[in-house]
Parts: sequence; C-alpha cells; structure tokens
Amino acid sequence: MKKVVRAALWAFSFMFIISMFIAAFLTFQNPESYTVREDRDFEPYLPLSSAENAVININTSDVYQLRSIPYVGGHASEIAELRSELSGFSSIEQIALVNGIGLKTYLKASQYIRAD
Repeated sequence: MKKVVRAALWAFSFMFIISMFIAAFLTFQNPESYTVREDRDFEPYLPLSSAENAVININTSDVYQLRSIPYVGGHASEIAELRSELSGFSSIEQIALVNGIGLKTYLKASQYIRAD
C-alpha cells in the first residue's frame, strides 16, 4: 500500500513540475499575455493627506496631478488625451466623456476638480 501511495505522489509531483514548465514556456512564447500597463506605476503628485481636500484644474494639470484625483485618477492619460482633442475642457462635466467615467463617477469626483 505504501508503495502505491509513494508512486502516486511521485507521479503527481512529476506531472505538476512538467505542467509548470509547459505553462512557463507558453507564457514566454506569448509576451502579450503578461504585459503590464506602464501608466499604472506612478508616484502621486499630491500627498495622500491633502489629495482629498485638493481641487485640481483639469485644464492645466499634468498626468501625475490628474492621477491624484480621487475616483478618476486611473483614467489620467485618457483625460489628458480628451483635453488635447477638445483644446481644453470648457466645463467639468466634459470629463464624463472619458471612457470609463460615467455619471456616478463624475458626481463623486466633481468636488475635486475644476476647469478654468
């Protein structure tokens, strides 16, 4: 009985190691499967303690400042692209045109932004 259990454990271990090598090989064959968005790695422009009390001008802020806006900071690059397409925001409501920012998100973030 012990020999059967040992053989089963050895076979399971062997199959597990082989499957890990196959998974690693397939991952390296398809580098798109493990790419990371570079704009997710950033240092917030504002200290976290003052970020909630800050009102940021979305027309003059750079991407790092836009990333510190609560609720919409993850869409900073999209906000900057839309701003350049519109030649600046005429009102803060236009931020809702960014893909991924809807009415609810806009309403939460509106107290932290301005468009001068």
